[in-house]
Parts: sequence; C-alpha cells; structure tokens
Amino acid sequence: MLDRFFFDLTNGAETLRDEIGAEATDIDEARREAQVVLGEIGRTGELDDSSGRWTLLIRNRDGVVLERVEIDALNS
Repeated sequence: MLDRFFFDLTNGAETLRDEIGAEATDIDEARREAQVVLGEIGRTGELDDSSGRWTLLIRNRDGVVLERVEIDALNS
C-alpha cells in the first residue's frame, strides 16, 4: 500500500515546506526518494550557502516527522 511522504528543508530560521510530497511504500523507499531530492537540490543550488546547515525532514501525511537528515549546503 502506498503512503505519501513529504520532504521539508529547514535551517532553523527558515523552512521550505513540501506541499506535494511523493508516494512510497514505506520509510525506506521515502529515504531513497530523499536522496534523489538532495541530488536535485545540489545540482540546482537551491539552498542558500550562507544560511549554513540545513536539515531534510521526512514527514508522513499526518505531519509526523519520521526522519531527519543533516545536510551541509556548502557540500551539496
């Protein structure tokens, strides 16, 4: 059964909230999707390097954060 997971980015002062999300069968598949998201962000340079460290939050449709992935925007 598919569930919807959302991938938010935060640096403590700013949060970029994912309003669309992606369907996945479980948290493991959501983690793999998160790696794709991080790769895209790294290629596009979406994160402001001057903002320091970012964290990717994986949450479920109820808004519960299931996973936190620390990101170093300067090395993305």
